[in-house]
Amino acid sequence: MSVQELRVSVPIREQLDWQTLERIDPWGQAREDARFAMLASAVMNAAGARKQDNSRFTVEDFKLKFEVKEATQTQQTPEQIEAMFRMAVAANNALWAKKENTKH
Repeated sequence: MSVQELRVSVPIREQLDWQTLERIDPWGQAREDARFAMLASAVMNAAGARKQDNSRFTVEDFKLKFEVKEATQTQQTPEQIEAMFRMAVAANNALWAKKENTKH
């Protein structure tokens, strides 16, 4: 059954009920991720491991986070750009020299 067929055949109230139930009691991959987070925190705490602030690990420390954060872009100086070009040219020259040496 396609998503469109599901939307047409299942009443909106039932769809909302299923969404609510999944948030309360997740299943599938979300449930598996939660279980592994619980296991990881239990193992780390049983082993006596501590976070940098010396506190115990929590389940939240191991839950996967899928938020996409905006990348911060830093401005490169002209010297940094020149150094990158010099490295690229040197690498390219070394590659060509190697090819030339293998021809003979």
